[in-house]
Amino acid sequence: MSDNTNVTLEDFIKKYNESKKKSRKTYSEWLSEQGDMTEINYSDAIKDAQIEYDRARSGYGRTGELLSQRGLNGSGYASFLDSNAYSELQNSKREAEKARKTAQIKNKSAYASYLQDLDSAQVKALDSIHKYGAGDYDTSYKLAILSGLDEEAAKHVADLGVAIGAGSKKVSVSTKRALISELMKKRLTGDKAQAFLKACGLSEEEAEVISEAAEKAMYGKSSSSDLSFFN
Repeated sequence: MSDNTNVTLEDFIKKYNESKKKSRKTYSEWLSEQGDMTEINYSDAIKDAQIEYDRARSGYGRTGELLSQRGLNGSGYASFLDSNAYSELQNSKREAEKARKTAQIKNKSAYASYLQDLDSAQVKALDSIHKYGAGDYDTSYKLAILSGLDEEAAKHVADLGVAIGAGSKKVSVSTKRALISELMKKRLTGDKAQAFLKACGLSEEEAEVISEAAEKAMYGKSSSSDLSFFN
């Protein structure tokens, strides 16, 4: 082991506490942290559109009173007002939905970038684990924490680091690390991940162990092979 890992307990705790700020968040948690107003803005726009629609209808409020006084209730003019008000309502709803979808696309793109940054941090932690020759879980976990990962992510990366170092030497550690990077980049899990790893030269046993460890690193405790970014 390199002396780089021989840090004091105080340094380790300080680095760990700093890393807690980098915990992986679900899409809803991430949105909340960003102060996202997409759904609130959409709901307000729909409510405002409904209010304007009610005000413009022939039988509502002051307009209704005037038409009644003039004997125009049920007339062609009243129908015109109702038709025009309905058209405006639908236009407002379409515009609100358009703004909502635009905001959702922007949010999902930003969240995907956030996940990719975390995946990159995990890959860098793996590089650190193997650079300094860590072969056991405890040392791998320590290096993962020192690389800036939170406790949960560090556990998964330590498992992954040990899994990469184990097994046959047919495929080099550096190649396995590169394959892990591809799994994370392509978000491959389950059978697809195992098929990819086996096609790249790993044994069936290695492919299964590494794909499961990589999935935990990407998605935390979940083991579903059809997970989405946006849950």
